[in-house]
Amino acid sequence: IEFVEYTEDKVVLVKLKGSCHGCPHAQATIKGVIEKILKEQYPLIAAYGVPMPTLRIRQMKSCWGSCLYRKGIVTLNNRLMLKSRRCMEYVVLHELCHFVHPNHSREFYGLLGTLMPDWKERREELKG
Repeated sequence: IEFVEYTEDKVVLVKLKGSCHGCPHAQATIKGVIEKILKEQYPLIAAYGVPMPTLRIRQMKSCWGSCLYRKGIVTLNNRLMLKSRRCMEYVVLHELCHFVHPNHSREFYGLLGTLMPDWKERREELKG
């Protein structure tokens, strides 16, 4: 597996030998990087009375993230690490917004747009 680690503006590419998707060391490193982004994005949604969610990282085939708003859990795709920090921030905030609006309604996208005005560009970058 290859993944990137972000420290301020620097990007470090890390290569692990073999098939390590479930490797505890790889998962811990991936979770640490994404957890840092979650902690940076969380204050934006905390103002809406949302408690800090539990973060889970796993292999996902068809989406970048999911939210179990009733249980307070955000699950993110471990392959998100292969995307830019901007994309990771977008996915994290997208999932956090589901704690306020647990759907993809006009209100959901209004909140996302208020908190991250360039979310559409980030989503396009994620798709690309």
